[in-house]
Amino acid sequence: MKKILSQVISIWNYIDGNNFLAVIVSGIFLFIAENQNSNIIFISPQNPQADFPVKTDESLISYKYFNFLIAFIPLLTFLIIKIIQYFFPFKLKPFNVFSVIWIVSSAQILTLAISIYFQKFVGWFQPVFYSKCGYNTQFGSCRELKKSHDDPLSKEENLKYFNSYPSDKVSLAFCSAISIFFIFQKIIDVNFHIEAFLIIPVFFGIFVAAQNVSDHKNHPTDSTFGLFIGFFVSYYILKNKKVYRKDKDHPKERMFREVPQTVP
Repeated sequence: MKKILSQVISIWNYIDGNNFLAVIVSGIFLFIAENQNSNIIFISPQNPQADFPVKTDESLISYKYFNFLIAFIPLLTFLIIKIIQYFFPFKLKPFNVFSVIWIVSSAQILTLAISIYFQKFVGWFQPVFYSKCGYNTQFGSCRELKKSHDDPLSKEENLKYFNSYPSDKVSLAFCSAISIFFIFQKIIDVNFHIEAFLIIPVFFGIFVAAQNVSDHKNHPTDSTFGLFIGFFVSYYILKNKKVYRKDKDHPKERMFREVPQTVP
């Protein structure tokens, strides 16, 4: 019995079960946020903040693959680095790929949960609301998208025009960017001078916020608050997190050890 318990504990430590539980808890918060009732803010007649034109120019970052890019690139980045490090060791401190996956995932999911909660709590309209639904339209009476029908849009279809504040895409993008920044800071060898390149993912997160404003997807304040949420959650979760292995005697520990340096 003790042997079985010891093996279970070893596996639990190997996959970093504690941080996996954090992912589950974050998922529960996201479920609660997505299923709460939405408040809808009143739009004053001829409100200029709802009267932006729909941009027809192609965006530099395609929105078709937007969610995939900002959600999965951090995880794929560290997984690829781990595989490369296994076959071609270089100056990175050994890290637990499971820890990285769980920590980054929990930060991303919690960021989405907070963003969606405030979106539904505020119910702020998108800049292109009049362009999509017609002037002086209020919630529940938008008909623009159903050109072949006289019926107004469903409640769910209407709600997507009242989810601008804060921007969930911006908050998720910046959370992913800051997560890459913090994780790399933890695993890069102090003598391996590539820290200056860590500004690239941060620039990407800020660029996403700027593009959303430029494309009239969000108001400037929507993107700014999204940046704040993404930074706050990722900083709070990752600043003191360790991504190193606990089970040093695990048979697969060799995958995560630094290669001994030969002294000339």
